[in-house]
Amino acid sequence: MLTATPYIVKMFEYIATDVQTATGIQVHYEHGHPVEIDNILAAWSKTPDNSKVKYPMIALFQDFDEVVSEDPRFASDVRLELIIATMTLPSYTAPQRMENTFVPILYPLYHQLMVSIASSGYFSGVAYKPAPHTKTDRMFWGRNKKAVFGDYVDAVHITNLSLKVKKFSCY
Repeated sequence: MLTATPYIVKMFEYIATDVQTATGIQVHYEHGHPVEIDNILAAWSKTPDNSKVKYPMIALFQDFDEVVSEDPRFASDVRLELIIATMTLPSYTAPQRMENTFVPILYPLYHQLMVSIASSGYFSGVAYKPAPHTKTDRMFWGRNKKAVFGDYVDAVHITNLSLKVKKFSCY
């Protein structure tokens, strides 16, 4: 069990740290509205030391609904949206993206994220199978030559991550 907390954004901060420890891949974690995350990353780009550690990144997008449970064992049901993103080159072809970003970085982080969510102790019903979700590979994520987050990234986009949050008394 990771550190007990009643806050979903903190749960995912601890989960991201667990992913980093298990994979050995340094991970930057953010949460917030995508525009806010974009602003944070833009500010980081102005400092060479920060610019080097922006990616790979696990980001939990907010806002999300927490449907309060009537069952006293659970705090809420949530459907979350996250991305796992890493820098890429706009000139890469799909096979180059698979070889350079997806296979060595994004897929190991994605698989470990699912394992870390299941083993975190924060959620019910995911110990023996992954939580229901939709996974989309985003090659050179962006449209019309406009880069997402002001950077050229490849990403695994996770939507509809359905979790039943256990109740924790940490107050």
